[in-house]
Amino acid sequence: LAIVSCFAQQQRTLTETEKLSGIKMLKSFYTQYITHKLKWFEYDRSGLEWKIQAKRMLREELFVPELVAEMEEREFLGADPVIRAHEAVEYMLKSLDVKPFDKPGWYMVNYAWHEGNERSIPVKLIHSEDGKIKIDYIAPRRYGDELINRMVDLEEAATGVEMLKSFYARYITNALEGK
Repeated sequence: LAIVSCFAQQQRTLTETEKLSGIKMLKSFYTQYITHKLKWFEYDRSGLEWKIQAKRMLREELFVPELVAEMEEREFLGADPVIRAHEAVEYMLKSLDVKPFDKPGWYMVNYAWHEGNERSIPVKLIHSEDGKIKIDYIAPRRYGDELINRMVDLEEAATGVEMLKSFYARYITNALEGK
């Protein structure tokens, strides 16, 4: 029953009020999170545990439990997965913008390091019947994301496609033959 209820909740269309609440919540969260990152180096080493705990508390308050654990795991791999960066700059706060997708519960969080250097992060929220909003998913940056919107020369693309086909055909053949 809980699975059916959750599925039905995800499929329903969000009201304009819910969309605006999601935008407001994400702007508030990202403002607090970026501000915390900006102040990260202001504290001495004795405040390190406090800094880590403050970030954890912010996440625990607004993330679903599974996402809290996932974010901690992703942090060991590199940049902070919430902002897709190692550190924050003031311009991030000035340029912060959130827009809803046409898919219920999904929002695009945008900010820039400086003018012209924008980051876009897809974020999924859960809007519960009691009016609470939690962050359910923050899409990870994947290797090659920066190439998605890159325009390529058709001749260059054809050469690349043929090279990849040849490579994978040989690779798979060798694997099947135990080489």
